[in-house]
Amino acid sequence: MNFQTKPLSAGLYFVATPIGTARDITLRALDILASADVIAAEDTRTARKLMDIHGIPLGDRPLVAYHDHSGDGPRN
Repeated sequence: MNFQTKPLSAGLYFVATPIGTARDITLRALDILASADVIAAEDTRTARKLMDIHGIPLGDRPLVAYHDHSGDGPRN
């Protein structure tokens, strides 16, 4: 495995994920994905696949969709 699970300071972490090949990701990005309490992604299927490729278990952590159509409710 190429990641380490370590405590993160409270905050919001942005992780750039590769567009092409899954191996084009930094070790720091893998560490953050492995250590975050909640993961929000534009496409949860792609995020889950990326984590599976790198052997990062999701466990009981929430993986939530966050994109332009996410929000509090209907907009007028």
